[in-house]
Amino acid sequence: MAFLVPGYFCDLHVAIIGEIDHSIGTSWGCTIVDIPRSVI
Repeated sequence: MAFLVPGYFCDLHVAIIGEIDHSIGTSWGCTIVDIPRSVI
């Protein structure tokens, strides 16, 4: 389990390994931004 604060990247390493092996959830509302791998 990890706690992230507003503004932190969530699972930035996925851009390197190309897949995610877990789920991500929030306990309250949030804003999600999809940043293309090529930009990272």
